[in-house]
Amino acid sequence: MINLKKTLMIIMLPVFFLLDHSTSLAVEVSQKQLLSLMEQADKPLLLDVRSAEEYAQGHIPGAINIPHTEINSRLNELLAYQHQQIVLYCRSGRRVDIATTALLKQGFSQLDHLTGDFNGWQASDLPQVKRSVK
Repeated sequence: MINLKKTLMIIMLPVFFLLDHSTSLAVEVSQKQLLSLMEQADKPLLLDVRSAEEYAQGHIPGAINIPHTEINSRLNELLAYQHQQIVLYCRSGRRVDIATTALLKQGFSQLDHLTGDFNGWQASDLPQVKRSVK
C-alpha cells in the first residue's frame, strides 16, 4: 500500500523549491554595480519595497519607497519606468520577489534585485539616508 504522506511529500517537494525566496525572479545586481549605475546619467529607478517605517529608519540615497503591499495600488507612480531598469530591495529578499511578481504581471521588463538587500548594504557600511518617523 502506498504511504499517502510520502507520496504528498514527493509531489510537493518541487513546489517548495519554487517558493524558496533565495531564487530571485529578478537579475542580481551587486552593491558595487549599483553604486556604478547610480553615477550614470541614465540611472535606474531604485525601489525600496519595505514598509514606510523601515524606509524612514534608513534607506539607500535616491531610493523611492513603495511597500510591496502597495505595488498594485500605486502602479501609476511606476508606469513611466515600465521599460526601464528598476533595482528593487527590501530587508532580506522575500518582499522583492512579491513585488517583482506583481510588476512582471503588469508588463515591467527590466527588474533587478540588489544582492544582499538593505541588510547587506548596511553591513558594508554604505551611504544611507535616515529620517525620523512621525
